[in-house]
Amino acid sequence: MGLDEALDLYHFAREKGICHGVVQDKLWLPGLQKLRLLNESGFFGKVLSVRGEFGYWVFEGNLQPTQRPSWNYRSEDGGGIILDMICHWRYVIDNLFGDIKSLSCIGATHIPARWDEEHKPYQATADDAVYATFELHNGAIVQINSSWCVRVRRDDLVTFQVDGINGSAVAGLDRLLHPGQRKHPQTRLEPGRAPDP
Repeated sequence: MGLDEALDLYHFAREKGICHGVVQDKLWLPGLQKLRLLNESGFFGKVLSVRGEFGYWVFEGNLQPTQRPSWNYRSEDGGGIILDMICHWRYVIDNLFGDIKSLSCIGATHIPARWDEEHKPYQATADDAVYATFELHNGAIVQINSSWCVRVRRDDLVTFQVDGINGSAVAGLDRLLHPGQRKHPQTRLEPGRAPDP
């Protein structure tokens, strides 16, 4: 979409009284900028797959105050991680890896009860996790998990691993790690042998 189309859309929404906004903040994260440079330089060759992990634990609100407003967990109020995050992954994928051909996702409400800002319990009716798979026109497959109920060790709030014919890289908010094909260690499966630590 160009500037003229964006302005037309803005004026249309404003005239109709529709709440609107445009966000593309993830594109300017240093880690994703570095990833874009690698991709544009041909570092990966043909990109085969991209795996993304986003999320953190959002407290339920009963023992510790929640970090997100309660409407985020009520679908009747426009809440849900699918509506919140898939739009971000759309522009990241479009701008870094290629045009999306198809998308499938499964949303889940893993935590069914939460407590609101007044410490009153309520039923969570919106999804708090989404598991999405995007097929790109260039043949790459992108899988992105987004969750407000994960607490595993993560190197960053969001990470993207890109695997291509010529190389692989992992990007977070600020950092990028890329060993390249020549420096990549050879993995061997030897039944009965303990893996190296």
